[in-house]
Amino acid sequence: AQAALRDRDTDERAAEIVTEAFVNAVKHSGARHAVVTLATEDTGRVRVRIVSPGRLPAAEQQASGIGTRNADTRIYQSDDDVVLESFLAPVSDDPSGVSSEPSAASL
Repeated sequence: AQAALRDRDTDERAAEIVTEAFVNAVKHSGARHAVVTLATEDTGRVRVRIVSPGRLPAAEQQASGIGTRNADTRIYQSDDDVVLESFLAPVSDDPSGVSSEPSAASL
């Protein structure tokens, strides 16, 4: 994920997705922690995955793209956690971005 996140646009989109997930986790479930994972797939896309404790309303548990602007984003229930998962393709050749490694984050 480090190389893909050197792409400024991809880095900014990943940051927006993580921020949205944190806001929603606190707003809807009062979560105080979340696990953020950034990984590069074989296709070169970056997978952004945020897992936080909470419950989706029943009607939303099987839907995808709820509350998101990205068609490649889905929100789903996994046991006692809400998972937001998004797949990003690099969109520019600008190597001047922020690099990141998979990490866990606390709210």
